[in-house]
Amino acid sequence: PDDPLTYNQAVKMLVCALGYGVYAQTKGGYPTGYLLAAAERRLDKNVTLKGEEWVVKSDAALLVYNALDTNLMEATGFGSETTYDVTPGNTPLSRYHKIEKRTGQVKGIKELKLQPGLKIGTDEIVIDSTLYHTAKQGLAELVGCSVEFYCRTDTEPEEILSIRPRRNKNTVLTISLDNVLSASGMNITYRDGEDKEREARLTVGTDILYNNAPIERYDPADFLGQEGSLRLIDADGDEQYDVLMIDVSKDFIVKTVDLANCMVYDMFDPSSPLLIDRDDPQYTITFQDGYGNDMSLEELTEWDVLTVMKSHDGKQLKIFYSNSEAEGTVESMETSNGALALVIDGKRYETSASFRKNNKVSLKDTGLFILNANHKIAAYRRGTSESTQLGYLIDAQAISA
Repeated sequence: PDDPLTYNQAVKMLVCALGYGVYAQTKGGYPTGYLLAAAERRLDKNVTLKGEEWVVKSDAALLVYNALDTNLMEATGFGSETTYDVTPGNTPLSRYHKIEKRTGQVKGIKELKLQPGLKIGTDEIVIDSTLYHTAKQGLAELVGCSVEFYCRTDTEPEEILSIRPRRNKNTVLTISLDNVLSASGMNITYRDGEDKEREARLTVGTDILYNNAPIERYDPADFLGQEGSLRLIDADGDEQYDVLMIDVSKDFIVKTVDLANCMVYDMFDPSSPLLIDRDDPQYTITFQDGYGNDMSLEELTEWDVLTVMKSHDGKQLKIFYSNSEAEGTVESMETSNGALALVIDGKRYETSASFRKNNKVSLKDTGLFILNANHKIAAYRRGTSESTQLGYLIDAQAISA
């Protein structure tokens, strides 16, 4: 067992272990028949060795890895003429370790579901129509995608051991709402990174989410001209998108806080306060600062920024807090497709849709620029500039002639 192993010998050992020894003999025996049998089952995938070259540990690991998902050949009839059969899915992993390799589309995790009514708990995931247990983290990016995964079949529910997107199956398109030109029914028209007009087509029965909550159909008015993005997923390679995720946010600039009624009043639109009542069971509310720490209403002060993502029914809210600021003078302004960016003391900042709606700014304006959780300018507190000098009247009196 301590002697060096050649590639031909390693291949024969694996072919025999998988039950293809007799088959290899009919193909010419050692080594040609075994090499042919291995090639037919792709045991040599990504292997660069040949013939009598020595096998090192990395080569052996690759050969064994390729063998794990190979269907076993087993004798099914005995007597004067033994017969052999191959059963799909009957692999070394499934036979000896109760582990299967599967594929499917991720339908949801606890925080993000493609369809209403899915009951998914902590550390659970639904793929196609099956609920699995998983200790894996960071699975939100896989929701809507076609995946391949390994799972244990001897647990209830079955447990996912590893999971990843299927190669060459998923096309993911992310479009800033600033670049969406129009949307109607199955078609969304947008400008790409080269400023060319493109069209994305949805499939029949596309799963649609608005701020992480499923809806039956979208209304273009819900996102055109707003702050956010569209994320489209084609999970089956047919060039039509199976999933549409609409993320829309609105900035609230804190004016006052009514602690008794859990209300936050906006600096520019006090007639539409934001209700943040975490004790009301009909609402699911996440309220965090930029470091992921939970926030409370008592911590808010005037001119703080709350970037709010609210579900279509208003029952789910994600709120992101910011008190970041940039102070300086507007040196230049850039506009593109309705978006606006400002260069302030040599540093470029994008502006949010809320800023463009509620604020007017000009070249040479100086002041305090309030940043939201996405580091975009959300509001402006005017200061002094070369063209505008402000002062305060302290006292005055009339002087008789």
